[in-house]
Amino acid sequence: MRAGEDGGQTARLLSSTAHAIRGDSHLAEALRRHVVEGHLEALRLLLRRAVERGEVPRNCPAIGYFPHLVLGAMLSQRPVTGTDPDTTHLRAYFSSVVLPSLLDYRPR
Repeated sequence: MRAGEDGGQTARLLSSTAHAIRGDSHLAEALRRHVVEGHLEALRLLLRRAVERGEVPRNCPAIGYFPHLVLGAMLSQRPVTGTDPDTTHLRAYFSSVVLPSLLDYRPR
């Protein structure tokens, strides 16, 4: 399943548990292990393949923030706009925010 194709279900789950996991490290770990980690692994694989193909520079500092960018987009959609993330929104976000941060890196 692609990001946004679950009708915002993952984003709603993470958002609804955000407050609870701040005070419960066991719940936070369980959520991370059973929900978030699968998504993170898919994101890591996607990015690893892009690096291997030469599309993203190996030393790009945005690589370490890639999961944060993606999950942040999913979690911030409802509070900012009142709607759940969907494929259209996430594609636009990727095109305008994520991809430029990964592809336009130039070492100084």
